[in-house]
Amino acid sequence: MNPTPHSGFLDSVKETIRWDVIKEKFYAFQPTLIEIGLFGGAGFVIGFLLKKFGKIIAFLIAAVVILGILHQLNIISISLNWAKIQEIFGIQSSSLDNAAITSYGDWIKNHLLQVLFFVIGFVLGIHFA
Repeated sequence: MNPTPHSGFLDSVKETIRWDVIKEKFYAFQPTLIEIGLFGGAGFVIGFLLKKFGKIIAFLIAAVVILGILHQLNIISISLNWAKIQEIFGIQSSSLDNAAITSYGDWIKNHLLQVLFFVIGFVLGIHFA
């Protein structure tokens, strides 16, 4: 009897998987994968730092809120040069309206996968801090 060569499971998988197609798809999605990695990493770092330095951040936010309340009650006077601040950060004064909020919402809709990985990274950063 002459044994017939049987192809094993791995051999059949190698024949069905077309590595050149997988490689082409990977290269096509490479910019998106890089963005996902960056957003996930940024979320992790921000979550980690927020957990580690949460009390300091809460104190700074409370201090700003208290200063704002004291300014509204005319106990202290805070003067900011908004034109200079907008110039430094490149903000146009017309972009500070509802259109900006709408454009942020549109950006989130268009980059849902990146936002999702940012949130996942953020939660993991808080968990592992």
